[in-house]
Amino acid sequence: RGNTSCENKVRIEWTDILERVAEGLVDDKANAQNLEYLSQVINSAANSGSNGAWGGVEGYLRAWKEAQNTLSAYNSQQILVKGNPILSAGIAQTYFSATEAQRADTYINTFLGQAPDKIVPARVVREAEFLDYLYAPNGGATPVYPLEELTLGTLAGNATFKLAAKAWASLEVKLAGETVASVTGNISAKQMTESGIQATLTDYDRMILGDIAKLPNTTLQGDAREIVVDNYFARNGFTSLDGKCGSNCFDGVFVKGDKVYIVETKPMNLDGTIKLSPADNTTGLPRQQSNEWVIHVTDRLEKGTEAMINTARVVDLARREGRLVKVVAGADAKGVTFVKVQ
Repeated sequence: RGNTSCENKVRIEWTDILERVAEGLVDDKANAQNLEYLSQVINSAANSGSNGAWGGVEGYLRAWKEAQNTLSAYNSQQILVKGNPILSAGIAQTYFSATEAQRADTYINTFLGQAPDKIVPARVVREAEFLDYLYAPNGGATPVYPLEELTLGTLAGNATFKLAAKAWASLEVKLAGETVASVTGNISAKQMTESGIQATLTDYDRMILGDIAKLPNTTLQGDAREIVVDNYFARNGFTSLDGKCGSNCFDGVFVKGDKVYIVETKPMNLDGTIKLSPADNTTGLPRQQSNEWVIHVTDRLEKGTEAMINTARVVDLARREGRLVKVVAGADAKGVTFVKVQ
């Protein structure tokens, strides 16, 4: 509201988190560092009296998701400077389109083999202070900044990370089998076994999934699951669209090629089943991931922002032309399983 000092701190906050998420999209080591830090953040909520449990983790995870959604919208778009594309070997370069080899080599595309300086210096210090604050008892420590002005991001350079042996594979979503949810929204363990396909995740994705039970409520647990699933799609070159319109909207909307994917992320139950939200006769809301539900959500998106209206039109056109793919991502401590639903 015109407070220059506050605005500068918030600008640094978002510069740091957007920079860190962007690095993770093109660099395996940076991605591992991101997920390691997310695990440390989540663990701070294990103590119910910590600042992490009292809102710090919730704010961090939501900011991280916002950064993911913001940047993934640029996937595969040309990088322009003053309206002209950046060329390499005569080929126009695109955002977040690093190959497997490029992601594995931190310095392959940097000048003289040196990583670029951080946009705002001393990010490591800010991030370390934030982590210390999350673990401190609520009311028992004075942070360097008020909570709403803390710089978010990843603590870098303090650990050696083992990279996943297998590359991310967007083909898995296409190979997932199709099944039919029951009228009440149930997908059986047999259906998941016969039609589902396991997502290729890194050790650090699994670390996040293994830590979810430490979060104090189901809302934060859902946020953490969505971060892992959104990271999967972003790292595989899918473009993210804004499908959020409050409760009972799309968890994720992704585009790749001529296909539009609506992804709902759900906890995998101990018995291997998944539960979608059933139809609600009181409100008239159809069963989640049914065609009627998709139409209901797109109608709501049509009343929102320009980005939401665009998403509604993209989804509706894909549905009419048979290019819409409805996916359920079942997540538990062991991993994520994709299955398509009719």
